[in-house]
Amino acid sequence: MKIVLAGNSVRTGLIKSFFENEGFEVLLAGTPKEAKASSDGYPVIIVGSSVIPGFLIDDGYAQRVIAGLEPKAPAVMLLDRETETPSFIWDLVLKRAVGIAAGKRHVYVLARSVRTEFPGLERSYSKARAHGVTFIKYEKVSVVQNDAVSAVMIDDGVMTLEIETPLLVDCTYTEDRSVLEYAEALRLHTYDGGLINADRWFLSPGRTSRRGVYYIDAGLAMSAQLEKILLSIADEIRLMAEMDVGPAAKIDPRKCAFCYTCFRLCPHGALYPDDSAVSMSVRHNYCSGCGICVSACPANAIELTERSEASGKRQTDHSKGTVAFCCENSAAIAARTVLPDNCVNVIPIPCGGSIRASQIAAALREYERVIVAVCNDGACKHFDGNKLASRQVERIREELASINIDPQRIMYIQLSHAMPNVMHNMVDNERNRAL
Repeated sequence: MKIVLAGNSVRTGLIKSFFENEGFEVLLAGTPKEAKASSDGYPVIIVGSSVIPGFLIDDGYAQRVIAGLEPKAPAVMLLDRETETPSFIWDLVLKRAVGIAAGKRHVYVLARSVRTEFPGLERSYSKARAHGVTFIKYEKVSVVQNDAVSAVMIDDGVMTLEIETPLLVDCTYTEDRSVLEYAEALRLHTYDGGLINADRWFLSPGRTSRRGVYYIDAGLAMSAQLEKILLSIADEIRLMAEMDVGPAAKIDPRKCAFCYTCFRLCPHGALYPDDSAVSMSVRHNYCSGCGICVSACPANAIELTERSEASGKRQTDHSKGTVAFCCENSAAIAARTVLPDNCVNVIPIPCGGSIRASQIAAALREYERVIVAVCNDGACKHFDGNKLASRQVERIREELASINIDPQRIMYIQLSHAMPNVMHNMVDNERNRAL
């Protein structure tokens, strides 16, 4: 399977190696024009590199800096100095502040305003205050550097305060603006002054406004998160390739008037002019089957058909019944006692958290139903395996729903080894519902 890495980030080589190890053939697009040409047939991943202060993301570096300070020397973290600090930077600042304060060192966090919309920020604020971190809201701030000590003058509109510190951390980050040329070439929506994702990066990492086009900001995705984000994108690309079913737009070139109405309206960038055919064409890997183009076409040249028919591919048969991926510590034990007679293929897995999107996608090609059966809450030997499995199932259900495939083809259940009847009843109910 081929994918395209676009951009000139210093981390492109690292990301290329990751996808090659995952079994992808990686093509490189060094210009927006090359990325646009490649996007017709392959998923495109734009790679950028925003710059974040190393003190916030490099634990080893931060520890070395702090270890070199006098025991009672305070640390000052300055936000909103030139522009408003994004909420994901706030998250990093609070975590670092807690780490410093835990070492019995006073920490000041200076900001013009407070951000709370990022998931978990309020909890991080509470934790920071509990550790003795001091928050100061300012209207004006100035810094005077005296040898190894910085004098920070703070004005909150009522009074002024001066703090001298050997450790002043300017929490400004530098955006990678070069990726905007790729965003324009690939017709991506941008937000907040031209950013591809802005704060949305951490709410929906790697995703853009266009199906089949992804964005990796290797500067924002700290080392601890980068591999997880890349893995989720790899699984999604495999899933979309495996699940090449459901409705998609099909254009009748005999009726197409080349008016560009569908090209302008399609929110996914799935329609494009095909000069050789004198009509518009469809990128089926981008088309979500939403039907906007069908309703807007003035010549009635577009219809929704099964994706396999629209793209000329063979439709997959899903007539094999049910397969159950069962945690070997719980559900697999229960399933073996009741499911053989119910014609369910039971596949034991080490833990519910180990199930991959690619496994589920492959199963959906062969089976009508897929069951993911895991431990009850609090019983998982790997702590959160059942919760990870639940999130994986919900994400795949959302993907199926987006391409108009019944998301209930995937079922999720929690049970112990002593609950075989729960599994038996679930399979029977699904069988009766299908009838």
